[in-house]
Amino acid sequence: MVIGDPYKFGFLIDRVGDWEYPPYINGLMIFYLNKKAYPKDLRTTTLSIELPELLDDKSPLLKPKRNKRLCKLDGTARFEKIAALTFPEDIDKNNDFSYLVPFHEINDSGIAVFTVTDEEQVIIMVGEWSEGKLLQTDERIVDILEYESVIAQLKEYCDSLNIPPFEEEKPEEKAKEKPKAKAKAASKKKAETKPGTEGKKAVRKPADKPKSGKAAVRRVKK
Repeated sequence: MVIGDPYKFGFLIDRVGDWEYPPYINGLMIFYLNKKAYPKDLRTTTLSIELPELLDDKSPLLKPKRNKRLCKLDGTARFEKIAALTFPEDIDKNNDFSYLVPFHEINDSGIAVFTVTDEEQVIIMVGEWSEGKLLQTDERIVDILEYESVIAQLKEYCDSLNIPPFEEEKPEEKAKEKPKAKAKAASKKKAETKPGTEGKKAVRKPADKPKSGKAAVRRVKK
């Protein structure tokens, strides 16, 4: 299924049943900007994980961060500023991922996609890692209504998959499991203890002697 316009800004997405391992929904998902496809190589996308993250309320894809000051900068300066915020050279500074689109298949291929808006248009930027530096490779300015239309179609497709909500194990449930595991281990240890041997140290049983009564001799190759 094609969403948006791949010649400008869009997606190619499709579910592939033969790639699936329940309960995960797998398939193909390619992001297009100015006729270029990302990721560049074919990758299996876990749609049941990628789509909910991409369309999360905090995702820069669903809701690009508003920053009019950055939008007024020229393309190179804007990209370098956002890249420095996202991946600061100073290891003591925290990463600011509020502009980075969380598309793991793209990120894992060494490419980063950023968005920023001034509420009239959305600027989409693409960068590629090379020799430890993130260099800008592409950019497109999209009218905000056009952008929102593409994202709405992507959301409709996501809803059509009926992805079950991901439920992480609750801390209290994990806490309950620990006493059970300890009690089970103690019960097993008690069952393996012979009557009358409680409190005594375990004695290692000597290795069985050879049946011939002679000491075992290791053969050495000449």
